[in-house]
Amino acid sequence: MFRQMLRNSMDYKTQNLPITLRIKQLAALLSISKSNIWSKLNPASRYFDPLFPKPIKIGCATCFVSSEVTDYIEFKISAGRIPAVSKTH
Repeated sequence: MFRQMLRNSMDYKTQNLPITLRIKQLAALLSISKSNIWSKLNPASRYFDPLFPKPIKIGCATCFVSSEVTDYIEFKISAGRIPAVSKTH
C-alpha cells in the first residue's frame, strides 16, 4: 500500500525509473563506467563533481535516488546548451 502511494506521488520525470538505481544501472544510464562514477564522487579526484548525486545505503546495497539522478542529468543538459547569439548589423 505504501509503495503504491509513493509511486503515485512520484514526479512524472521518474515514473519510468525505479526509485533507486544500483551503480551498474546508473553507469548504464549515464553511459560511463562504474569507476568513473566513483571518481566523480571522490573529492581527491580530478574528475570530482560536487553536483553528482550522492549514494545512499540500503542494507548492504549502495544505491542512488533516481529523482536526484534525473535532476543532475537535466542540469547537465541545460548547462551544456549554448544560448543562441543574435547577430546585429
